[in-house]
Parts: sequence; structure tokens; C-alpha cells
Amino acid sequence: MTQVDLPHTEFSIRAPRGHGESVCIPQGPGVSAMWHENALVLQQASMGDWGEDLQELRDLARSEALKAATAYTSQYRDVDPASCGKAIVGSGHQPQLFHPGVWFKNFALHSVAEQLQATALNVIIDNDVCQTTSIKAPSGPATSPHLEVVAFDQSREGVPFETRQVVDEEAFFSFPRRVRHALSGRVADPLVEEWWRGAREVGKWSSNLGQRVAALRHQLEGKWGLETLEVPLSRLCQTESFCRFAAVLLGHPGRIQAVYNSALCDYRKANRVRSRSHPVPALETNGPWVEAPFWVYSKQGGARRRLYVRIRGHEVHLGDLVGWEAIIPRRQLASWLRMQDVDEVIRPRALMTTCFLRLILSQMFLHGIGGAKYDQLTDQIINRLWGFQPPGYMTLTATLQLPLEKPNAVPQDIPRLKQAVRDLIYHPEDHLDPNHSEHHRQLEWAAEKSRWIGRPCADYHELRVRHRAIETANLALNSNLSGKRRELEQELEQVRREVRLSQLLGSREFSVCLFPKDMLRQELMRLTAGLSLS
Repeated sequence: MTQVDLPHTEFSIRAPRGHGESVCIPQGPGVSAMWHENALVLQQASMGDWGEDLQELRDLARSEALKAATAYTSQYRDVDPASCGKAIVGSGHQPQLFHPGVWFKNFALHSVAEQLQATALNVIIDNDVCQTTSIKAPSGPATSPHLEVVAFDQSREGVPFETRQVVDEEAFFSFPRRVRHALSGRVADPLVEEWWRGAREVGKWSSNLGQRVAALRHQLEGKWGLETLEVPLSRLCQTESFCRFAAVLLGHPGRIQAVYNSALCDYRKANRVRSRSHPVPALETNGPWVEAPFWVYSKQGGARRRLYVRIRGHEVHLGDLVGWEAIIPRRQLASWLRMQDVDEVIRPRALMTTCFLRLILSQMFLHGIGGAKYDQLTDQIINRLWGFQPPGYMTLTATLQLPLEKPNAVPQDIPRLKQAVRDLIYHPEDHLDPNHSEHHRQLEWAAEKSRWIGRPCADYHELRVRHRAIETANLALNSNLSGKRRELEQELEQVRREVRLSQLLGSREFSVCLFPKDMLRQELMRLTAGLSLS
């Protein structure tokens, strides 16, 4: 199969800085063009000699995903059956209390799918580790604010969202009250009240922390008119289509490792990345075992472990090299992966997750900036494995800031003031005060310094003598400028403090639940209205 030459270019998309600004690539008619081009690419694509028919797998994946998503979403909100069965516009994120730039993707997902007459499907990425169970809220007096940590559950490190149960129910249900207390009235009508409104009902439906947070958000989106389906990735991993896809990869560990690592090496060179763990670590070999781009972990909880594979005749051996191992006949690997009575589950890592979602499940995928950057690597892997141009994806994000009073700090004043202080220290002769009582003596010191500067030096000893003489002159001249220097240093410290406060309060990373409900809805709807594809 012929490999398509994909350029390795440095990723240059940046999040917008200004409030109310957004990024959307491509825009307008470019989205429709990508949609139709992706359809053509996927119709012509093939997995070659890998033992699977891509078109059959895609048809099955769409059918299974829509069935699973309809069943899942129907547990907590109404579903319009008319939307099911169409081609899928997909997106995904971890079930977190993320910032508005991430939430903008969900609004865009609804709008783009509606205009393309497609089904909008958001995948809850629950194979990632639950890194935090708290948010940071601006608190304290306006003159000296700080960030207060507000938790919605106790911390429990290293557990994937799929198995992360709520530990402290009281912390979960009291979260809105404690957020209000932290904000101390600085934000009117924060969204957390509306987001958490059905918390107790959702709590009866699920004890899983990520499912609760996502369901409460999705209910709110439904009230605001967003017609999307949702499904956890773990549910998709139980479908026949995913298990057949995973079996293809796990059945060819050497080929996968070689392509994965070579694409990763080229990506790092193109993007000048020296870290061995960024954007992902290389796949390792340990004796006969080859690391696969998958995780293994227990349904009962616990940390994710790396998955290793070795092929022995007609058997596939899966293991974590720390005690767990499974031996499966090669032809039964896909069926084994679907088994519901096994304690250990196999889940894809990040690049294989988006590979499945973009190549097998959807016709077009919506990424944030981080996902879009990493999927430059996914594109290379798809191309090198199967020899065709991968389907394109959209890149979206937005910046919204909390409506808080902030100092009118100008960051450019910092280097200006630093230079002014430096000039006083090293060029005090340029700042002499003609009205000073010792002005005549200052002029003498300035003349002395000028003479030493213009004096040629024959060797290193003379250079040292000249340097000490200039320092002495500078100290003498500075003795009468200490007040002016102190004023500049105080001004510099004040500007630095105001810049820090402005950056603190103007961050785009604050959770959506802190924003005023009406303001947030209006801004996201306004940004979404700008996504016309005509």
C-alpha cells in the first residue's frame, strides 16, 4: 500500500487571549468541504492485509455507538430518536469541570452537526486518570485576592474515571454552597447552582464521579437547546467494532510498535521536543514482550498499568509484567475483549482513542488545541499503518474571563521600569539634578568616569583598574540618586503586583461553574452563532 507523504510542521495554533475571542479551523464553507472530503477519503480507504474490512467496521461502529449512546443518554435526559442513524460528528473530553474554552466544543458540536444534518456524539473519555476533584475560585478581598481550592469530593490519586466512585457524598452535594462562600459575592448567580440542580437525582442513578459531573452538564445543555448524544468510552470499548479494531492492533504488536515509535521520533524532531515522555512515551520491548498502546486496569479500581503483548503460535499473550497475564487464542481475541465477566479491562491510550474515534466511528471530529496538536502524530500513525490520508478534523477553543475587577496593569511597563533602574545604576551621569547642592561635584565625577571610559588599556591589569575606577564613579554619582531609585523600584514592584493580580483574575482556566449563568450562556451562544457553514 502506498504511503501518503504527510508534512511534519510545527503546530502554531494558540488559544486566543482576549475575552470573547475564539479559534475555529477550518471556518465556514471549509467545514462543509472537510465533511465531504472525509466521506470520500473514508469510502476509498482500506486496512489492507490487516484482516478487517474498514467499511464494514465503520458501519458496525456507527450503529453500535448510536445504540449505546441512545441507551446511555436516555437514563438522565430525553433523546430525539430522529437524530440517530446518521453519520457522526464526534468530540470528546474527560468528565471534568473544565473551562469555557473546552465547553465551547460541545456547543460547536451541536451547531456543526445540525447544519450538516448529522448526529452529534460526545464521548466521555473515562479511561483517563481523574487528576483532581476540586476547582480554584477567586476569593478574598478585592485588594488582595487569592485562589481558594473548593473540592467536590475527596482526593484519590491514580484512578481512571471509569472506576472512580464518589468517596464523600456530603462534599459532592454541598459543592455549590462552598463555591458561593469562596466567591464571597464577587460573581453574581454562578453557574454551579444550575449545573448542580439535579445532583441528588443523578446521585441515585450513578455513584461514579465522572458520570455524575458529565450527566449534570449534559442535562443543562439539553435545557439550553443542545441536541447531542453522549456515551462513555468504556461503553464503546465493549462493542464488537471496537474489540475487532483493538484485536487488529494487539495481534500485530511488532508492526504497531515500529510505526508508533518512528512516527513519534519524527514528530519530536519536527516540533523540537527533547522530552522522552512528550507527547507520549515510546513503546518499549521487554524480552519477548512488546508494549502495546493500551492500558490494563481492574474494574474494581486501582492504577492503570502498561499492556504488553507476545505472540506464540496461534496464541496471543497479554500481560502487565507485574503478575497479570491472559492467554487467548488469536481468533478469539476480539470475543475475549468483549467479555463482561473478566475483572481486568483493556482500554486504549490517547492516540489509539482518537484513532478509533476519527477513523472508525465518526466522519469528522472536533478537537481542542491540545488534541489537535497530538493528532498530528495520530495522522502519521494512520498513514504509515494503512497508507492513506487520514480524515481531517476541526480545531476549536475560546477564551472567556470572569467579570472581576482587575488592575489596569500594563505588562510592558515592567521591562521599561527595570531598564530605568538599570540606567540609574550604570549610567547615573544621565540623571544628574542641576539644582542639587552637590551638582558641581557630580559633574566632576561624571567627567572622571568619562575619562576612564575613553582610556585605552594595554593588558588585563589595566582593564581591572579601569573597571574599578568606573564603579567608584558610579557609586559616587548614585549617592545622590537613592531617592529616585527607590521610587522607581517601588513603582516596579507595584506594577509587578498588579500584573500578577491581573493575570490571576483574568485567567481563561477558571471552571465554567464559576461564571455568571446568563453571561456564560449568552457568550457561548454568540460564539456558536458565528459557526455558520454557508
